[in-house]
Amino acid sequence: MEIKLKWQTVNRAPKGRWLKASWPEDEYDVNLLFWNIQEWCDQNKCGVRMSYDMWKFRSKAEVTAFLLRWS
Repeated sequence: MEIKLKWQTVNRAPKGRWLKASWPEDEYDVNLLFWNIQEWCDQNKCGVRMSYDMWKFRSKAEVTAFLLRWS
């Protein structure tokens, strides 16, 4: 079963563009998905995972590419 993530923007102290993931309450095992997202980010130099469910981006273009892939 595929876990459907929702992404929301987050205002953080260090400047940058941040996205936070949320998912249905009954879906608890998102660890593998988050590792896949992190690997994709590393390979494409698009965003950095900053915490368990948050990613930081350098530009709007990175956010757009990320959302096109992971939304």
